[in-house]
Amino acid sequence: MENLYTFALVGSVVFVILKFLESKYYLKQQVPLKTYIRDSLLVYITIVASHYLSEQFNPIQKAFSSPHVFTNNPDF
Repeated sequence: MENLYTFALVGSVVFVILKFLESKYYLKQQVPLKTYIRDSLLVYITIVASHYLSEQFNPIQKAFSSPHVFTNNPDF
């Protein structure tokens, strides 16, 4: 679980860096720091929530797997 939070933190930091570069070089306008923080927090929460939801639906995926059945002739 600790790895999840590190992954989410790295993802949000990469997002902020890319967003900063986009606003500085592509859009060429100043964006307030508050906007960067809000967007990075939103990305962080989204990554954690999507991992949580995928873990919740994981038993459903296992339930639909094919059953292990013995199909050969019996040895007795």
